Amino acid sequence: MTDGDFFEQRIKDGKLQSVAYMETIQVPSLDNIDVDKTLCRIRGQKTDDNGYVPFRSKVSLCLEIQERKGIPAYVVWHNAECTDFLVLSITETSTRRMSEHEYIEWIKEL
Repeated sequence: MTDGDFFEQRIKDGKLQSVAYMETIQVPSLDNIDVDKTLCRIRGQKTDDNGYVPFRSKVSLCLEIQERKGIPAYVVWHNAECTDFLVLSITETSTRRMSEHEYIEWIKEL
C-alpha cells in the first residue's frame, strides 16, 4: 500500500479542481538530500535509499497522478519547522530551494 500526501486545489467555476500533487518528506537538514538519486529513481533506474530518496512506490504514484490527472507532481523536502523547502518538479526535473515565505507564494501561484 502506498499513501499519497496531498493535492493542491482551487475552486474554478464553482468546482474543486486539483492543480498540483505534492509528495512531502520531512528531513533534519536540506543539505543532505541526494537529488541525483531521486532523479535516477524517476527515470526508473535502481538506487539505494540514502540521501532521503523517496521510495519507488512514491515516485510511481507521483508519475501516475501526473499522467492521469494532467497536473504537475512535486517532491517537497522540508525541515521540521517548515521554514526551509526544496521542491523538485517531476516533469522538469529541476529543483528550487525556498524559504517559508517563498514556498507560500509559490503555492499560491500554482
